[in-house]
Amino acid sequence: MKRIVLFVLSFLSLLTVSYGQFEEGFAPSEGVEIHYEIYGKGEPLLLVNGGPGFPSYYFREIAKKLASDRQVIIFDQRGTGDSYLQTYDRSTVNLKKMVADIEALRTHLGIKKWDVMGHSFGGVLSMLYCAEHGDKVKKLVLSASGGMDLEFIKFMPANIQSRLNNQQTLEMERLNAQYQKDQSNMKIHNQRFEILAWAYVYDKNKVKDAALMLTEGNRFQYRVNQLVWKDLRAREYDVTQELKHFKQPVFIVHGRQDVISESVAIKTHMNFPNSTLAFINEASHYIWLDQEAEYLRLIHGFLK
Repeated sequence: MKRIVLFVLSFLSLLTVSYGQFEEGFAPSEGVEIHYEIYGKGEPLLLVNGGPGFPSYYFREIAKKLASDRQVIIFDQRGTGDSYLQTYDRSTVNLKKMVADIEALRTHLGIKKWDVMGHSFGGVLSMLYCAEHGDKVKKLVLSASGGMDLEFIKFMPANIQSRLNNQQTLEMERLNAQYQKDQSNMKIHNQRFEILAWAYVYDKNKVKDAALMLTEGNRFQYRVNQLVWKDLRAREYDVTQELKHFKQPVFIVHGRQDVISESVAIKTHMNFPNSTLAFINEASHYIWLDQEAEYLRLIHGFLK
């Protein structure tokens, strides 16, 4: 039976965790070597980071904390981080190949089945993977995820703007105009991200942390971002029908104040046959920055 669970602010304290062993390497896939990192040991959990266009570094700290009782794997999606591409075009960066990369990583690591957790765009990519390779997935976690179709982007611009003040909105409009003229300019990217950080967290004391995650190392790959969005639109992304047959347990965790509307999480929940939905109050898109203890408690509890 479907369950919608509302979790309010928890005052749990997190203990220091030891994630034990660390390993990294490269998995060969179609025209790329996929860089991965592994933390801890035990049952495998694949973390699929958001973007598109970001490497996996911003998931490292969460990976370490989730690795207290399991093996956690993060990876750089093709064309990002250390998963280098020689050329960036629609033949080298597309969703079909990104899904194939995940399956190539599983095969390379010799994992029969694994749990998968996707955040933001990583949730979209995880659902595409489940639609094609659902028999390799034991459990699925969707964290602040995009939806099963492109409707999830409809209200995002307005939701972001509502979380910015007038000065920030005007500055974002100016930067967006510059961005259209020079999309390779990392200074413009970073200035935009520093403003977006105000919308991505509820706790404004965490804005600097969010901005650092978005700008660290100037590693955002704008070409991947553009190509993936073009592919999503060209294929009219919609996995609703395919995932009606995905019977494994699904956990959807979403911030009440996320820039991705609550209705997206509810719609996703209603279309999975075996899902649980948890809303965390006083949390936006980077839930773990706003409510880390509750976020980790819920995910640990689901995966056990």
